[in-house]
Amino acid sequence: MKRSALILMLSLMVTAAFSFQYIAQETLDCRETVLNLELPTAKIIKYDLTNGLWTQNDEFGNKRIYQFNETGEMIIREEHANGHTFFQTLTWRVEDLTPAPFLVLSGNSAFNEKMFLVKLNCPGMVLTDLSNREELSLKYLPMTGEASLNQLKSNLLGDWTNITYGVEHPQLAFQNICLRPDGTFSMVKMDGNAEKGSWEVSKDGKFLFLKLKESRNNRNPGSIITKISNVDSHGLVLDQTVALGENDFELRTFTFIK
Repeated sequence: MKRSALILMLSLMVTAAFSFQYIAQETLDCRETVLNLELPTAKIIKYDLTNGLWTQNDEFGNKRIYQFNETGEMIIREEHANGHTFFQTLTWRVEDLTPAPFLVLSGNSAFNEKMFLVKLNCPGMVLTDLSNREELSLKYLPMTGEASLNQLKSNLLGDWTNITYGVEHPQLAFQNICLRPDGTFSMVKMDGNAEKGSWEVSKDGKFLFLKLKESRNNRNPGSIITKISNVDSHGLVLDQTVALGENDFELRTFTFIK
């Protein structure tokens, strides 16, 4: 009952405050991904979100990239002007409500569920936060082609050994890492500690996400993001932001061979 009442209240707010212009007058022909505008609006939004990347830049040269996966997971990648990169994950869904579909984002207890009105336009989309009416403009960025992504993933598969010598802070660096076809990985750090979890490549083919699995000794495992500088069937070069201390980060390059 509480959820139904909330949805009704939000729907009435949208009806009163916004026009019903969810897709701009442009035909969106400028997009590399063609949208079928004859589909229901909710399906258009879902298709659009999952068939591209969505970027936001600030005046300091930092960039935030939103990746919506078909599984309902959203990856937010933060690329700082100094080269450091971080990411976090949330969950997303599209609620097909009256008078308009809403994008709903949710996460852990520190992130309250938020609802956004979505307006598609030629450059990308505008998200309006229904709680405060603040707008977030996101620019559309095409994904890497499926064939290229599949080739990249194929090259990443296998057992990799770190040959970077003189590595400081061995608790932060990989000694060995095994990337498997089923999307799982296992690795051993330079200090001998083992980790495992799932891996994924960003839709633009630039980054490798390593999502660590919770274990008995690690209840808050976190995740690792590395930039793929180079990879072929024999060698792999990764750029990784490592945390040396509180608010102390450094960009390191690691070279691996099979």
